[in-house]
Amino acid sequence: MSTAITIESDNLSLYLNKASLYLKKGDYQQALKVARDIQQEFPDSTNGKLLEADIYRLQKRYEPALSIYESVYATEPTRKILSAMVDMYIALDQPDKAMAALEKARHYYEQILHKIPNHIVTLNNLSWIYMDTDIKKALELLQQAVEKLPDDNDVQYHLAYTYKQLGQTQKAKAILEKIINSEKHYMEQDKAKALYGELQ
Repeated sequence: MSTAITIESDNLSLYLNKASLYLKKGDYQQALKVARDIQQEFPDSTNGKLLEADIYRLQKRYEPALSIYESVYATEPTRKILSAMVDMYIALDQPDKAMAALEKARHYYEQILHKIPNHIVTLNNLSWIYMDTDIKKALELLQQAVEKLPDDNDVQYHLAYTYKQLGQTQKAKAILEKIINSEKHYMEQDKAKALYGELQ
């Protein structure tokens, strides 16, 4: 693997695969070294920083993990990073900060929707924020997102999950049956398969 990285130093995926192997072995120190190599070799990418934060999180070193997540979120406000930040606030017994982060994100996403009503990513991300407080609103947002982008399997999974939370298991299963065997890779693929198994 190291030889391949030397030959193809511009291939970020090789670094990420190497870090994944170290993590599977529980070798956090070597995984951290790879994360820092990524930051040096790919300074414009946030992958190295997020990998470092994820490793700290696995080690239950929540404060340095949170510091990185907050730094990256300032320029890359994604649902995944927000979710990680909220988890860290809760782990550090800071529920007020968790709620404040969610409220700030909700306001940010709603401002985007005000300007671009059918912005798919924003509809999806905002639905996640509403999931625990207003699940019907979350469903409404996801239905809009699916209508605009029916071939996005990640959005379809989120819709299936929402139906499951509402007790509408048949609707959830119908969606999952369409996406779990998709040849197109998507981020929530493993979660989709796990949820389908849970509903069987």
